Amino acid sequence: MYDTKTGKLKLTLRGHSQTINSAKFSKDGKFIVTASYDRIAIIWETATGKMLRKLKKHSADIDYADFSVDGNMAITSANDSSSCIWETTSGKLLFSNSSGLSLANKLNAANTSLPFLIVVSI
Repeated sequence: MYDTKTGKLKLTLRGHSQTINSAKFSKDGKFIVTASYDRIAIIWETATGKMLRKLKKHSADIDYADFSVDGNMAITSANDSSSCIWETTSGKLLFSNSSGLSLANKLNAANTSLPFLIVVSI
């Protein structure tokens, strides 16, 4: 991470073994969630760069990750169209969808004031 005022490097987030595809700040700016080709999403503490949680469930490259508006959940989406919703404080998997409908790519939690909306056809 770079300081936007000085342009100097402040922190380097180390923990992924492959390219990071997505990085999003929580609304309060205290956390970052990253998604990678290594099939892992990671939640980081912004102030220190400390890795807080590794979110592992996907069997394909993760191409998207974001926080819910309140920061209590994170959503991830992989290249195989699977999606997961995670509790951010524990890293617990709350919901996963592998029906071929990519929920996270349709949802951009950073640009809405609404909580996650999930529609699943059974």
